[in-house]
Amino acid sequence: MNLSPPYPPLQTLTLGNGQQLGWRQWGDPQGYPVLYCHGFPACSLEAGLAHHAAKSLQLSIIAPDRPGYGGSPYQPVRSLADWPETACLLMRALGHEHFAVAGFSGGGPYAVETAATLKDQVQALLLAAPVHHLGNPDLDAGMARSARMLIRLSQHRPQWAEGFYRFFLGPLMYHWPTLALRILMAVAPPADQAVRALPDFMQLARASTRQAFVQGGKGAARDLWIYTHLKPDHWENITCPVSLWHGLADRTVPPAASRAYLDHGWKMQTHWLENEGHFSLVVRHMPAMLKALQNALSA
Repeated sequence: MNLSPPYPPLQTLTLGNGQQLGWRQWGDPQGYPVLYCHGFPACSLEAGLAHHAAKSLQLSIIAPDRPGYGGSPYQPVRSLADWPETACLLMRALGHEHFAVAGFSGGGPYAVETAATLKDQVQALLLAAPVHHLGNPDLDAGMARSARMLIRLSQHRPQWAEGFYRFFLGPLMYHWPTLALRILMAVAPPADQAVRALPDFMQLARASTRQAFVQGGKGAARDLWIYTHLKPDHWENITCPVSLWHGLADRTVPPAASRAYLDHGWKMQTHWLENEGHFSLVVRHMPAMLKALQNALSA
């Protein structure tokens, strides 16, 4: 990977609606802008996975922290529908009227919501192992039992789930990110186990995990609630080209989640990668993903 610290510094903006937002820029600062929606739970550091490929392809990766993660203050009642306004105000503040959007894992619904709401501004959409509606047994099948239990807790007892993140998972992720990542990847497929052995990947993953929980676990708890209460009734509004990628060995977000996106009637290219897991997908195939995004922009 060859991605060692120092990482780009966290920058902060006060948007036109008064919202404070932390963000980082990766890739080519003069390149075509790509709004990167980070996974769950993670932060803007995660976009470092795209840094070298974006730089070579002249893409500027603009990665904000969602509220409650990293440098963006927590918002207790935020919803998925709030995100496109945040994205629009950030990109306009940086001088970008048109841009592409990329979403990895838990960033998928945020990227889709942005493309559906800002369809005159978003020129292309990249989805990598995107979460869909968590709590749907058909989509969650294949996940670790512990993950399914936490999803059900968020569905039916959201205050208990918030307490679990606040008093257990949040401190674990922040103070012992290496242990947390080992637990997370304990049932991972061989491809994910292989990338875990890459020092640069683990260093970035530890930094992203710890920074994600610098405010505690409430931001992640809110994200989980959002994923279990998705209302994709307007997602068919997306008119830009879509590139979707998923590893068929993924147990973190099973391929069924991506297949659910096929029902929205988009102009989409799909890429199903045999034997790839969740993290190996973006570690090994980020150059191809960003090249596909660039091709969609050129078309």
